[in-house]
Amino acid sequence: MASIRNIKKFVVYQTKELLDDCTLTLWFNPSIEQEKIVDIMNRAIDLQDELFEMINNPTEKNNRKLLKKHYQQVKIKLCVELDELFEELSLVFKAA
Repeated sequence: MASIRNIKKFVVYQTKELLDDCTLTLWFNPSIEQEKIVDIMNRAIDLQDELFEMINNPTEKNNRKLLKKHYQQVKIKLCVELDELFEELSLVFKAA
C-alpha cells in the first residue's frame, strides 16, 4: 500500500495540473469567459480539500483491507472528477 504522504502528493500534483491548465487558458485567451474558468478552478480546490478530508479520516483505521480499499476509492474519485473538470475546461476553450 502506498503511503498517505504519496497519496496526498498525487492529489496535489493532479490538481495542480488542472489549475495550471486553467491559468494558461486565462493567460493566453483573454476573450474566454473568465467566470467559468475560475469556477472550474474553485471546484478543483474544493475537490482537493474533500479528498484530503477523506485521506485524513478513513472510516476503518484498523482493518488493512478496508483501509487499502478506501485509499483506492480516493484515487478513483480523484481521477473521475478531475477528468470531468478537464472535459469542462476543454468545452469552454472550444466554445471561445
